[in-house]
Amino acid sequence: MEKTELMLKYEQETGETLDVSILAEDASGSWYGFLDMMDEKAEAYDRLMSGEYTLKDIANIFQMYSAIDADGYARLFADPPFIDRVGWSSNFPEEEFLIPGGVKHTGDWKDSLTLPDGWEEK
Repeated sequence: MEKTELMLKYEQETGETLDVSILAEDASGSWYGFLDMMDEKAEAYDRLMSGEYTLKDIANIFQMYSAIDADGYARLFADPPFIDRVGWSSNFPEEEFLIPGGVKHTGDWKDSLTLPDGWEEK
């Protein structure tokens, strides 16, 4: 069995090596990790194509902070926002953007601040 392009990409992204001889006999070991990764990507793709976004999707697409405001609308912020008495606010209101349409979020708006992937390490 020859490695597919998808298998090679998985190896490159994870640093893991898929043992083709094992994969040819049974789906064990890292193959399950590969399938889980593909399922997650497929779910995200389906969600994005349906028009249903999460705060993480919005933050990643625009590379900005995102949050649900007290009024229930999603907002983007260029700099780290803070909570004031009426909702999320920023030191630079000209760099705040309202996101029209539905953004899927469950929970309290005060806990909704979301950063794009990789920003937590900065």
